[in-house]
Amino acid sequence: QPVFPSSVAEETPLLKKELNILLVTGIVSQRYLLDYLTKFTKKIQSIEYPDHHYFTALDLEHISKEFDIIHQKQKIILVTEKDAARLINNPAIPESLQAHLYYIPLTVSFLFGQETMFNTQILDYVRKNKTNHGILKK
Repeated sequence: QPVFPSSVAEETPLLKKELNILLVTGIVSQRYLLDYLTKFTKKIQSIEYPDHHYFTALDLEHISKEFDIIHQKQKIILVTEKDAARLINNPAIPESLQAHLYYIPLTVSFLFGQETMFNTQILDYVRKNKTNHGILKK
């Protein structure tokens, strides 16, 4: 998905072999994301920042330079949804990058159909530990 939809002139590029990706992350580990992306293309370069990283003007300048080095036409900068949330309101992000910034939406799934059990545990905990009466009804 585009981070800045109004800046994108073309359709969202599909993950395909011809696509060149500059993966930029501020997460604990890129490993699983890289494993996922290599199923679609081998043309991946990455820049890895620490978890919860706030992107500075210098960081964005570095990202821009690394992106410019990729001379192929079909190229994007890919970030996580978590990083996109930090980038979207960043005043230092150059307009030249906005049309090339995409994110992978975050999805949560439960193994072995345990979503109901998880929700029950959370609701039980809140019921037992609530301090403001009336928040949750039994």
